[in-house]
Amino acid sequence: MNILIYGNCQSKQIALSLQFLLMGRVQIEIIETWWADAQSRLDGAKKNEKNIDLILTNKDKEQLAKYFDKNKIVEIPSISFGGFHPDVAQFSLSSSPAKPFFFENNPTVSAIALTCLINKIPKDKAISLYNEDVFYKLKYFDYFDISCDAIVKSYERVDISAIYIERFLVGREVFMHGPLHPKLNVVIGLCLGVLEKINEKPLFTIEELDGIVPDPLAKEYAWGCYPPLASRLSVNGSWLSRNRDIVYPTVDDYLTEFYSFMSRYPAEDFQIISWDKRRYDDLHNIDNVIKEYV
Repeated sequence: MNILIYGNCQSKQIALSLQFLLMGRVQIEIIETWWADAQSRLDGAKKNEKNIDLILTNKDKEQLAKYFDKNKIVEIPSISFGGFHPDVAQFSLSSSPAKPFFFENNPTVSAIALTCLINKIPKDKAISLYNEDVFYKLKYFDYFDISCDAIVKSYERVDISAIYIERFLVGREVFMHGPLHPKLNVVIGLCLGVLEKINEKPLFTIEELDGIVPDPLAKEYAWGCYPPLASRLSVNGSWLSRNRDIVYPTVDDYLTEFYSFMSRYPAEDFQIISWDKRRYDDLHNIDNVIKEYV
């Protein structure tokens, strides 16, 4: 079977998972939409369409159908879950509101830290805001249930059984590196749902592949689940965060580097990225809460 995967950064995880689940029975090509040559690769795949059996995408299926036979396209959910990391947001420059900006190779930052920076709140004040009372006012403790509902619906919308994500929700294991980067077992589960949908039998279970398949997103960025939230969810908590090889053991370490890095830009140039900003405005009203505490 020849498969084309057209999607976001989770495409590499999907490809690896399928290569193991269908070992010896599959050839896979990946096109990640953010690649500079994504369009030329897509044009090349179009010319080779007769040799493609299946196209998986977590992007716009209707847009992709302009290039390929719609019957070959299977839409899958883009796995997004902020329930363990409600403070983590993508950010951008105000001049490019829909283009993620990077802090030391990481497009995600602490929303509290960014809001403090934008409002010119100094680091020593910012660090005092990482506490249970502030998290409660920001409704961080409500976001797990909201995220559970949203991710189940994202599976159901594309007709992939939600059983493949519900097992992780019930287990209350921290199954995400950050809100947009799932751990590999979650993606293997998604791929099992895809194979069930197309009537292909997998060679292995999630349990058999656990720890065997390398996770390509594990080396990117990672966030701990803040201890006040972790205790409520009965999962392991940590203040640690990591941007590739750079580890911040404490909130103080993170804020020190964050404020130093961002000082090279005017604070007013930054904003929580457009799609995350709506979430923080609607759920958290973060600007008003932060100002109330300082």
